[in-house]
Amino acid sequence: MKSENERLEETLEREGLKVPTIQKRFLAYVIDDLFLSLAILAFLWSDIQAIKSHQSLVDGLAVVALLTKAMPTIIFVQFVYHWLLIAFLGSTLGKMFCQIRVVDITMLDHPNIFRAAVRSALRLCSAALYYIPFLSIFTDSFKRGLHDRLAHSVAISLD
Repeated sequence: MKSENERLEETLEREGLKVPTIQKRFLAYVIDDLFLSLAILAFLWSDIQAIKSHQSLVDGLAVVALLTKAMPTIIFVQFVYHWLLIAFLGSTLGKMFCQIRVVDITMLDHPNIFRAAVRSALRLCSAALYYIPFLSIFTDSFKRGLHDRLAHSVAISLD
């Protein structure tokens, strides 16, 4: 009986699909994080403006308190962004720009809503663990992070 990796390798080869380079995946990650950071900054901008001191300087402790209070919302927005875009489109905005698509390893279609939710949750957990689980990208022959392995997904290059 063939291992999951052997079946995946055969499937990708049969379909003529390739995994993206680590550089492309990193660029997609940076684009997504920049987009999410700007969206969250826009969302919190009025609160940040409200805590300006009388010298027109922002009080650093007040900003930290604001971000601490907003952290559940920030995590929720990140989860929903990755979950819904991967579930319905197979790509986030960063992945679209880099021509990367996330597919389920059995169907080669975007992951179903459950697997996309698992992938998104594990991705957030990986970030909370200082990105250490992302290091498996360097040891996996398909450049899958732990979140992809456990969600039975793989990133493919569209170019």
